[in-house]
Amino acid sequence: MTTAPQADYSTVYEGSCVQPDRTGSFIVTAGWRGGTAVNLTTPDLTAVPGWLATWGPRPGVTATLIAKGIGVSGAGGSLAPLLGKGITIGGVVMRTAMLSKQVVP
Repeated sequence: MTTAPQADYSTVYEGSCVQPDRTGSFIVTAGWRGGTAVNLTTPDLTAVPGWLATWGPRPGVTATLIAKGIGVSGAGGSLAPLLGKGITIGGVVMRTAMLSKQVVP
């Protein structure tokens, strides 16, 4: 999935592929993403040393694809204050948008 980022949801992006017996997920920060498009496409990992084909989605088994955009405003737009234990920060707003669909790979 490729789309233009929306300001309210442009701090972090998450993509997942969920099947009954496995889940694959990745997270991309806005700083790493760069550019003007958000591309939540998992690269072909088959050439990576040590990769096992059994780790990927199972062909013929329904999978749910999930794409999330998360935006943070206040506190400099950082997620760090939200991740601290027991820290409450006034003025921090976090917004999340999600899209999901089922496919059969």
